[in-house]
Amino acid sequence: MRRIARTPVGAAVIGGLVVAILGWIAIAAGWIKSESNDNAAAALAPAPLPQPAAQRTNGKGLTVNQIYQQDSPGVAFVQAESAPRAPSPFNPFGGGGGGTATGSGFVIDQQGHILTNAHVVDGAQKIEVTLGNTDSSQPVSAQVVGKDPSTDVALLKVNAPASDLPPLQLGDSSRVQVGDPVVDMGNRIELDRTAAAGIVSAPQ
Repeated sequence: MRRIARTPVGAAVIGGLVVAILGWIAIAAGWIKSESNDNAAAALAPAPLPQPAAQRTNGKGLTVNQIYQQDSPGVAFVQAESAPRAPSPFNPFGGGGGGTATGSGFVIDQQGHILTNAHVVDGAQKIEVTLGNTDSSQPVSAQVVGKDPSTDVALLKVNAPASDLPPLQLGDSSRVQVGDPVVDMGNRIELDRTAAAGIVSAPQ
C-alpha cells in the first residue's frame, strides 16, 4: 500500500476514496442534503432557447400559410391613376406622361381607413382599392385623407361594409429582435396576393 500511495496514480485513487467516504458520512449525518434525480437532471438540462417575439405573444408560432390565411383579408391592392403633366418650357420633349401606379395597403379600422405608401398615390386623380376580404374582388373608390412624403406614408378612406374591412393587428416594434421570423404580404408588380418569409436582419 505504501508503494502504491507513493505513485501519482495511487495517490489520486486513495484521495478520491477518502473524499467519497467523507461525503457519504456527511450525507448520512444530515450535514448535506442530497438532491433528487429529477433536480439533478433539471440542473444538467440545457436552458430553453429564447422564442421570437411572434411566438412569445401567444406561446405558439404559426406557419406562413396560417398567417396568410389569417391576415391576408386585411391586405389591400391600391391602384392610382395620374393625368399627364402640362408641358414645361425647360423640357423640349413636352410634358410628363400620366400613368398608373400600383402598391399594397392594409386596413387599420372598420371605418374604411387604409394605410399605403405616399409615392403610390402621389399626384393621383383616381384611386381604387381592391379589398382582400371581398368575394367579387371589385375595386372601390378611395380618397386620400393625408400623406407624409418624408416617411412615404399615406392614409386612404374607402366606403365599404365593415365586414369587408378586417383590420390588421398592429404589433409592438420595440419587442422585435434580430432573427425573429417575419412574413411579408402584398401585391407586387404583375403578381397578386403574394407572400414571402424571412427574418429580421438588423435592429431599428
